[in-house]
Amino acid sequence: MHYSQRYDPNVFQDFNINGRANTTFSKQFFSTGIGFQLEPLLTYDFFEPRTYGRFYTYPTNSSFDYWFSSDYRKRFALDGNIFYRDFNENNRNNVNFRVSPRFRANNKLFFVFNSQNDFKRDDIGYVNNVENQIFFGIRDVKTLTNTLTNTYTFTNRMAVSLRIRHYWSEAVYARYQLLAEDGSLENTNYQNNHDVNFNAFNIDLVYVWNFAPGSEMTIVWKNAILQDDKDIYLNYFNNFRNTLESPQINSISLKLLYYLDYLNVRNVFKK
Repeated sequence: MHYSQRYDPNVFQDFNINGRANTTFSKQFFSTGIGFQLEPLLTYDFFEPRTYGRFYTYPTNSSFDYWFSSDYRKRFALDGNIFYRDFNENNRNNVNFRVSPRFRANNKLFFVFNSQNDFKRDDIGYVNNVENQIFFGIRDVKTLTNTLTNTYTFTNRMAVSLRIRHYWSEAVYARYQLLAEDGSLENTNYQNNHDVNFNAFNIDLVYVWNFAPGSEMTIVWKNAILQDDKDIYLNYFNNFRNTLESPQINSISLKLLYYLDYLNVRNVFKK
């Protein structure tokens, strides 16, 4: 159970009831769990309007989630979870699911792939403030995050890791409404194009060498692409190709950390 109230102004904000049950089957080393959350009262969101003193009330809702994780001792293992949230409004819901296979090729080479999908149908959020009139938009939001991590261990003191991540989020607006003083939404003639397509693509290559006790050398190469526009893509690969054609930033850094033992240094100077 969770209860939230603001300090200033001293007003109610949120209340929910939640529960969770997890278990691990010892013979199979398989873990799984379920959870739920109920919000039986209206929630007062003082942050989404982005204006002090204003708030948005979103409806009662309930959510459910399930997760699992297989035996990590095996060369191939699989993690996953699914989340569903339903609002007391027509067609408004949120579905999120994740799948993450992992493969250990040998004692030196290890791969983990993580794919997370999030779909918000008839999501509601802030879009603009015009002459103290706050406008919200009703939108469908699709977010996909793919991450591939690869680690190769040369020795117990030397390793290299590669992390490739692509984050893609699209918001397509159906209509707009005006935020009233009581936190509800009213019809409006406001028209604008707030559709957005945002991509973030990152590559991190990290080499680590522990060349002495407490001493480490790290070489890092980073590649980053940030791209956003109003072009909505239905095909993942077309969107990904457009992202790779955008301007990118590359950086290389070297960090050397050397541990000096005070007693050893003092003995050297005494000699």
